[in-house]
Amino acid sequence: MPQLNSALVESRVWINGVEDLTHWLNDIEKRIPDEQLSTSNVNKLKEQHNDIKKVQAELASRQPDFDITLKRGKALIDHAPRPEVRHIGEVNDGFKKRWNAVAEKANQKRILIEQALIDSSAFDDAVLELESWIDAELTKNTATDSRVLGDIDTVKMLAEEHRKREAERAAKRRTLETVIARADQLSAKNTGESAHIAAVCDRVKEKWSRLEGEAQARSAAIEDAVVKATHFSDRVHQILDWLVEVELCNNRDKRDACLEEGRALHAKCHPRAEQPLKHWLRVVENRWKEVEERAVEREFSLLEQQHQEKEREEALFELLEFVAHKREELNRMLAQTLPQDLETMSKAQKAQEEFDFELREKQAEVDSAVKLNKKGKSNAAAVKLSDEWKQLWLDSIGHQAALETQHQLLEEMHRLEGWRWETWKEQYVDWNDHRKARVSDLFRRIDRAHTGNIPRDVFIDAVLASSKCLLTYHWWLVKNAGVRHVFYFEEAFP
Repeated sequence: MPQLNSALVESRVWINGVEDLTHWLNDIEKRIPDEQLSTSNVNKLKEQHNDIKKVQAELASRQPDFDITLKRGKALIDHAPRPEVRHIGEVNDGFKKRWNAVAEKANQKRILIEQALIDSSAFDDAVLELESWIDAELTKNTATDSRVLGDIDTVKMLAEEHRKREAERAAKRRTLETVIARADQLSAKNTGESAHIAAVCDRVKEKWSRLEGEAQARSAAIEDAVVKATHFSDRVHQILDWLVEVELCNNRDKRDACLEEGRALHAKCHPRAEQPLKHWLRVVENRWKEVEERAVEREFSLLEQQHQEKEREEALFELLEFVAHKREELNRMLAQTLPQDLETMSKAQKAQEEFDFELREKQAEVDSAVKLNKKGKSNAAAVKLSDEWKQLWLDSIGHQAALETQHQLLEEMHRLEGWRWETWKEQYVDWNDHRKARVSDLFRRIDRAHTGNIPRDVFIDAVLASSKCLLTYHWWLVKNAGVRHVFYFEEAFP
């Protein structure tokens, strides 16, 4: 939210600045005379000349406001949302063109007025005006900082200002040529004034020559500054673009060379370029530091992942060794015959419980290893562990079930160690009477020969069918209790 408020304030300041200066330019433009110049009225020309100089002075006084507003617009373009960039750029460019158009119009009008003064035979005034302009330019050169190095935007701005001065100087050169030609004409007509006129012309020419020398030197300096600023800007953006995709250690020298070049420019830069150059130096240093910190974090993360992967591989092999060991142990247990007595059975079941407990203790580790394998890249060791672990559990459960079944059988055998046929017969008859049925009716249907005897196997099957709660082992005892046939009459089952 604070950033949005700051952006809103910056936008309003920029818009208000553009609107204020645009209205002011409209008022200034109205003060630039549009009527045709007449060489017959020298006083009128002088008055217009004074007016246009005032207009130019006011334009010069508002130049800093124009520069600041233009920079604000460029800053907004750099941070504005993509759909708004084009509109802001169009407004900013239109504002710049409007300012330059009014300044050029005022400059051209002044040149025309000065030319008209010369043509109106006001030679002294024309020479005085030209010499005043040259003196002002020389004074401006002296006051202007000779340092032109800086960032690309500042150097381009200095180059644009110099270009405007060059254009004005080119126009003044035509004025100078006209003044010299006019001086030659006056010297030919009035020989008494020729020495004075020649002295004035020589003085003006000497100042002009000095002005051109300074202008050429500044042009060369600005051209060199443009080359250096462009090179520095390219290096900066190359570093910033490269930091996204290239290794740090191989390009640290490039970073150092870029910073060294920027600091060298800053040491000899134009005052207006000090803050921008500091900004770009901070950008490169901070961006490098940011990427370097991210690289260190990434390296630490990769090392941590590598360490975790190594630990996981070691854990997988340890678990595979554990499973192999437990498989051998279970195979030895399966190879043994089932216990035939309760004491041996108790030991076998206890060993099985300990075996299952050890498996359950490792279950969480196995689940973790298999889960990571499902999420990430397939691992043959993890797949093998999963399959062998499942089979180990299935075989263990099967062995446990077999032991339990054998244990129940042994307990039943132990309970029936004192079994007697007569006792069992009485129990069975009591049970059958409770169901309100007769035993003789059951077996009479089976005895088709009506002998009163039926095979013991048939007897056992019939009793099992009528009594689901009895065990087969009972009938093994019945089968081995006497002869092959059972007498089923009432006296057998009273």
